Amino acid sequence: MAGGFRPYQSLTAGDYTSKVRTFYVTSGHGSLLAVGDMVVETGTAANNPEGYSEVDAVSGTGLILGAIVSINFNTANLDNATGLAAGTAGYVKVLTDPYALYIANVAAGGILATDVGLNADITATAATTSGGITNSNMVIASSFATATAGMRIVSLIDGAVGASAAVICRINESSITSTTGV
Repeated sequence: MAGGFRPYQSLTAGDYTSKVRTFYVTSGHGSLLAVGDMVVETGTAANNPEGYSEVDAVSGTGLILGAIVSINFNTANLDNATGLAAGTAGYVKVLTDPYALYIANVAAGGILATDVGLNADITATAATTSGGITNSNMVIASSFATATAGMRIVSLIDGAVGASAAVICRINESSITSTTGV
């Protein structure tokens, strides 16, 4: 099953490409990060000289910042150049548009047409590397709620339902639009 959250379009005027910002990941993060992983803000700029806010992978619930769209090249990480290895500090580019739409797969258990419009959390499985390529394994959880949860299901892709179906979704609880700080 393909994983990760792939930018699709934005609900606002214009495209989402101008809404990408750089963030710092401390060496204390615990899992391999990949393009397509959703992240949360975890701290201020105290741990890096450039002054970037800190992020780490989503752990299931909470205010979501956005998806990693690029990982800066890191000479300390040459063995895994397409991801950011656990315990390795580095910089990532994150799509921070709270109105961005993403394409994502749904975890085992699947989705029904009646789940469109509901919210779901993220199944935050760590990324894996195969053949020199690092792949995000994050997907939409297959349990849906009406009020809380991190992601809102906007529509099905090609009307497909069931396990591994792809959906268009957006961030429901964004740290960009929240009044709560880090």
